[in-house]
Amino acid sequence: MANNQTAYGLRLVGHVSGGHPQTLDLRIPSAYNTSIFCGDPVKPDAGGSGYIVPASAGDAILGIFVGCEYINKADGNYNFKSYFPANTTTQGSVDVRALVIVDPDALFKIKSPTARTQADMFATCNFNAGGGGSTTTGLSSVYLDSTQSTNLGFVMLNLSPEQDNSFGTYQDILVIPSLHLLRGQSGWVA
Repeated sequence: MANNQTAYGLRLVGHVSGGHPQTLDLRIPSAYNTSIFCGDPVKPDAGGSGYIVPASAGDAILGIFVGCEYINKADGNYNFKSYFPANTTTQGSVDVRALVIVDPDALFKIKSPTARTQADMFATCNFNAGGGGSTTTGLSSVYLDSTQSTNLGFVMLNLSPEQDNSFGTYQDILVIPSLHLLRGQSGWVA
């Protein structure tokens, strides 16, 4: 059976030691001009503002964004969303509460359009941002980039064990962050 081709970002599976990582409350400024989707890697703003922003391929990340909450200025309603819509102004311009998984040993699965084999496991790959994400589902379109090397953003550990998932194109791969601010920026050495 062919693997599903839809990217969904980084989806939490568990923790390498068996537990379940918790989220940390971080902040996005009111009216921030970039959408952040569930499953997007994030990092601290380089300007030292204390806010999170989407990470780029090759960046050391702080964690994976999984949702946010705020009171919308336009209608005064409380919103819990799986993504932050760009340019959303909050009531009183209060910061948006962002939920981020920051544990460097959190285990995620991610779509890999590039055909992989068991021999590729333990290599590192960066992510590719895809088309941003879906405002319908709130899910990121991040997927594993085709380039493999040492000291890139995520370590490929294994094929995700779902019955309808197999090595080939568009397989789901289990990964942990390699370039993570809480791990140190030296990354994974295979």
